[in-house]
Amino acid sequence: MNCLLCDTSFEQHRTFREIFLLMKNSPSVCSTCSKQFESLEGGCHFCCKAGEAAICKDCQYWASLGQELQHYALYHYNDSLQDYFSKYKFLGDYRLRQVFRGEIKTALKRMRPAVFVPIPISEKRLQKRGFNQVEGLLAAAGISYYPLLNKSVDEKAQSSKGRYERLRLGKIFQINPEISLDFSSRIVLVDDIYTTGATIHSAVATLKEAGYLSVTSFSLAR
Repeated sequence: MNCLLCDTSFEQHRTFREIFLLMKNSPSVCSTCSKQFESLEGGCHFCCKAGEAAICKDCQYWASLGQELQHYALYHYNDSLQDYFSKYKFLGDYRLRQVFRGEIKTALKRMRPAVFVPIPISEKRLQKRGFNQVEGLLAAAGISYYPLLNKSVDEKAQSSKGRYERLRLGKIFQINPEISLDFSSRIVLVDDIYTTGATIHSAVATLKEAGYLSVTSFSLAR
């Protein structure tokens, strides 16, 4: 098959189980492209930010507001991931939802039992892009999710904001009235990229105001 990122042909090594049970866990990118993504190890205790010995400045800021949160992330947001998200989100290459399906599936299975809730995008952005990139990642990984949140305002993209704007995001989410979950549910918010934490913390605040007390979060990149 061809690599989804560089289009180079590479050989898949399918197991007997994958072939005869029609499972789709084989890699969709070549080893050369895979090596360009940097796994997060160590870093900030709260958000996995690389290069931090204990608690990063972003998490210190949230802690000063009484908003501590345990966040988990898989990869450092380097140039290769920036290029990936540019093609997936902004150029709308929906095939690329498959690139990290195995890694996401493994990581989220470890966080169970939990209810996975994707960060929503605005209706305007959904119509323009044609898909919610986070829901795409979850669907590709075979992870069931609940669209518990709606985006109440159409914010400009986080990538176009400065640090100060990101930290002062404010309340931009509301509970989806069509979804009903037990308030005792352990919620795991799922996003594509964690930058300063403003988006996730805004979502957490909305959930906790509604009565959900157990909330953690996960993202592909940090």
